[in-house]
Amino acid sequence: MMDRRQFIGTAGATAGLTVAGTGCGGSPGQPAGVTVDSLAGLSLTDLRARYEDDLFGRFLPFMDRHVVDKEYGGFMCAVRPDGSIVSTGKRAVYEGRGIWMYSYLYNNIAREQNYLDIAERSLMFILKHKPRGAKPWPTAFSREGKALDDGGGTVNADLYLADGLQQFAVATGDTQWSDLAREVLMKSLYIYDGDDYTPPAGAGYLGKNAPPTKGMRILDDWMLFLWPAVQMRGRVADTDLLMLVTQSIDTLVNRYYNKETGFIHELLEHDYRRPKNDYSQIVNFGNSFQAVWHLMAAAEQVGNRDLFEKATAMLRHHIETAWDDVYGGMMNVCMHVDENRWRLAKAHYVQCEALSALMRVIARTGEDWAREWYGRIDAYERETFILDGRGYKTWMNSSDRFGTFAFDSCRRIGNFHNPRRLLLDMVALDGLIARAGQVEGWGEAGEV
Repeated sequence: MMDRRQFIGTAGATAGLTVAGTGCGGSPGQPAGVTVDSLAGLSLTDLRARYEDDLFGRFLPFMDRHVVDKEYGGFMCAVRPDGSIVSTGKRAVYEGRGIWMYSYLYNNIAREQNYLDIAERSLMFILKHKPRGAKPWPTAFSREGKALDDGGGTVNADLYLADGLQQFAVATGDTQWSDLAREVLMKSLYIYDGDDYTPPAGAGYLGKNAPPTKGMRILDDWMLFLWPAVQMRGRVADTDLLMLVTQSIDTLVNRYYNKETGFIHELLEHDYRRPKNDYSQIVNFGNSFQAVWHLMAAAEQVGNRDLFEKATAMLRHHIETAWDDVYGGMMNVCMHVDENRWRLAKAHYVQCEALSALMRVIARTGEDWAREWYGRIDAYERETFILDGRGYKTWMNSSDRFGTFAFDSCRRIGNFHNPRRLLLDMVALDGLIARAGQVEGWGEAGEV
């Protein structure tokens, strides 16, 4: 059982939570007869088939040939689009992501033992380095499994490992893995709450002379507390997990979200006040999109229509701001909101996370604006990042503002954001197809 006093101290008492109830008290239900017949210019069945081909026709075969390490276990993600190896090293964050992806695939799409075996071998590879006490996992390994650091003080990889562990527990029915996932989550929260926690985010945004980030809170971590906790809470009654979900919602909505800008910002001080320097101006839209749909998932779990609609409004504002009206696509980082200064590069995962969030809105409400944006972003994503036209059966992770393909800059296969989007969207499409396009809607009091 975790220390409640320490937990409440992470972001203020839960009494301050304004949106995490279990309904919206008599709001009218979704109008009857709302249906979605097509999306992204395709029928629902054709779109589902296209995603199935993306997953089984290009991604999984590429992973099997070039990334999955059949000798030592785990994932060698540093490869180019033709499968040539950049490095045989492995990273804990990609192990956690891969364990989640293959376990979810096994649980929800294709119950084939090979997928579960791949997840298990990755887990066994990483489990040998489980740290003792309140320390994070090492972040980097040789191919054979030698740890190359002591964790670096960040919990980001541990949170992805917790995500993978909880999904692997579902696949195996073995509670030792869900227990370990819970342990890793709570340990990560303890480390994260320390005054000396120093996420290595500053230099990545502001360069080598960036102000120190000791004790700072980054959205990239907080959103990762919520998503695995929501998944686990859907299966077990656990007071600590409930508190973590509640606190995560409170922190994202009432701390990271800035009412003045309408954005979920990236960095806060240790006491959750906004920094008094340029850190306060940074918005990482890829992380914000993820935080938004994690909030939607939490809202759906407890039937909180108010929270879902608040997250939907956030999503629309973020999309309309990040879209590049000149060259298309979602830009990733606004470096200074007040001065409207942006990094102009485009990242594949940003498009994917926006699509993931939009699919939740579409499946729940079928709103026209969400369908229109889904089609627009989907078309840009396929034209820009999918490499069929360049002779490769995969995609590139990032590009400049103009969508330029540069083979030498493609040094890693993404084993999470796009396949996760494909998996979750396939499940959502299965639901829509089974209901003949009828959206899920809400009950009379906001319940799912």
